[in-house]
Amino acid sequence: MVIVGSVEGYISSALGRMPRADLEQVLLRSGWPKSIVQKYLRQEPNVLEKSDGILAISNLTKSFNKKKVLTNVNLVVNKKDLIGVVGVTGSGKTTLLHIIAGILPPSGGTVHTHSSIGIAPQQPALHEHLTARENLEHYADQFNVNNKGRVLELLKLVKLFDDHDTRVEDFSSGMKKRLDIACAIIHEPELLILDEPLADIDPLARQYLWDLLKKINASGTTILLTSHLVDELSAHCSRIAVLKGGQLLDFGPVDDLSNVYTSHYEVRLQVKNILSASVILQKISKDLFTNHFDKDGVTIITTQKPLSLAQSIISISEHDNFVINLLSVQHPTLSEVFEEVVK
Repeated sequence: MVIVGSVEGYISSALGRMPRADLEQVLLRSGWPKSIVQKYLRQEPNVLEKSDGILAISNLTKSFNKKKVLTNVNLVVNKKDLIGVVGVTGSGKTTLLHIIAGILPPSGGTVHTHSSIGIAPQQPALHEHLTARENLEHYADQFNVNNKGRVLELLKLVKLFDDHDTRVEDFSSGMKKRLDIACAIIHEPELLILDEPLADIDPLARQYLWDLLKKINASGTTILLTSHLVDELSAHCSRIAVLKGGQLLDFGPVDDLSNVYTSHYEVRLQVKNILSASVILQKISKDLFTNHFDKDGVTIITTQKPLSLAQSIISISEHDNFVINLLSVQHPTLSEVFEEVVK
């Protein structure tokens, strides 16, 4: 018998003691209705670690000319988190950040934080005709920062000390991004908000930027950023928030999102003789895999039964004397999870 009224208390007490994906499976096997389990799992930020929260958003709604852009968004960000927000164009990412930063008022709900906030928009808010040092000094005046050493400290942090007397108009996109972030943290905010900081810069500049963000985060600053480069977010962020059509679909660690939203794995196979892969696929039981394709000489097989599939491949190869150069099982990437979630 399922006692629906007790599910919230049960989940609230169990969350934090086991991974969310494991908890979901336990509850489903115990007979809890899937709709109820998913509802409360998706409200995880409201029942976990409130004492360590630096930002709490409750039932946030935003409309422009009667068109809803955000609907009942609930989110709790904890101290020292590095949070990535993903969503297709028009999902409400920038609007959410602007409301958190106080640039836009909400139409409904609440945004609660005691923290000082710094924000860097997608297009750097810099004075092109001023030098890097002059831009930092300008924002220091705006925030009443009297510590003259702070400007020099930040120039070194963002690796622009040698270019401190260069006008911003002569900077590359990556240099402008780093300077803009330095300006956003001139007053040492506890929460740093970044809108698409990785856009329009090359891979090397993105790595410099990630190194910078990790240093800022390690110093105790909580970071909330949006990006279309979802796989990079998976490598660096502690948790991911997924927006679709103005609603928060889910929020959690990358591995939890992968386990909840995708049921398949990828088995990667490479054999010494490429024709042997076709023979193996023909002999594998069709109920062990859902699809397969070749990429850069590697056969990628999607499956819900990765261990059984791998064992079958090994048995066939041993029987037919095929030489396996590569056999691995991988979780789906965050990009695959994102595609699954926003369908």
